[in-house]
Amino acid sequence: MKNTGKIYGIHLLNDISGSPLVFSMVLSDYVKQGLNVQLYTSNSKGFLSDIAGVQYHHLPYSWSPKKIVTLINFLYVQLYLFISLLVKLKKNDSVHVNTLLPFGALLAAKIRGVHTIQHMHEVSVKPASLFRFLCFVSEHCTREMIFVSHYLKTCFQFKKPIQRVIHNRLDTQFLAEVKKHGKVTPTGPFTVLMLCSLKEYKGVYVFTRLAVDFPNVRFRLMLNASEADIQEFIKNEKPSLNCEILSPTRNTHQVYQQADLVLNLSLPNQWIETFGMTILEAKAYGIKVIAPPVGGPAEIVSVPEDGWLIDSRDYNTLKLKMQELTANLSRLPFDVNAISTATSTHSNA
Repeated sequence: MKNTGKIYGIHLLNDISGSPLVFSMVLSDYVKQGLNVQLYTSNSKGFLSDIAGVQYHHLPYSWSPKKIVTLINFLYVQLYLFISLLVKLKKNDSVHVNTLLPFGALLAAKIRGVHTIQHMHEVSVKPASLFRFLCFVSEHCTREMIFVSHYLKTCFQFKKPIQRVIHNRLDTQFLAEVKKHGKVTPTGPFTVLMLCSLKEYKGVYVFTRLAVDFPNVRFRLMLNASEADIQEFIKNEKPSLNCEILSPTRNTHQVYQQADLVLNLSLPNQWIETFGMTILEAKAYGIKVIAPPVGGPAEIVSVPEDGWLIDSRDYNTLKLKMQELTANLSRLPFDVNAISTATSTHSNA
């Protein structure tokens, strides 16, 4: 992209989920090209924090369990973005919007006549009326669109923007850490890992059910959620002793090094994964995965080289595959007294 001005990167909520992780790599690439990068994002700790060479503009944005509060905050931030960029944008600047949400930035960019790129990661926006509105703005204000999977591209009916599919990748720092430390040869019990948001549609309750059915296997669930929400989940769900609940961290290498299998149990009737960064991370460590047979995971998981594609709603098939993988292990069974606390701050053990 030819650019002699500034690049304004826009992402609302900075956390440790996949879309800010991918966007952080995009912004780092811009910096390496010698471009002036201005980032608008929330003042929270996530993958968009502390990117070298980026100038930050913190958005007054946060999520609330009360929908009306989140909606008011969302609309306020759009107005904030619209006014701020309308004043600052110059003709040779560019705006790179991450996800479908920051429509205020797109409107300002359209009025100022600057180049716009929109990075699309998912399609789940509710209510439907808001989704239609956001798509309308994107259709008429975005020049280029990047989709993280072919599946995601088919979920939209855009006509005006230039459209490309670019699968996500792992950043060089993550790959360097993999090369430096490599896969630790497990000596303890067979370990199953899942990293996801604390949402029912992510299959968290399928995961805890598997832990109950396989008491000799160690299960580790890293949740992208607040401390209060994690504690509430533990209190209500009461996971079995062989199921550790881990707090989120940007450094996930240790949990991958100790894992034998990585799961993505998203429920396709509630949420179709558009990509799946944890699948890529597991593959980098040579760990087999079980992922949904639809959406983005089906584009990046080769069966059986990388793992298996199983619908988590088909619990019997999922359980049979787990039995197959753990039937003839020579490893010691799970021992509650041998739980490592090095990376876990939450366990009901």
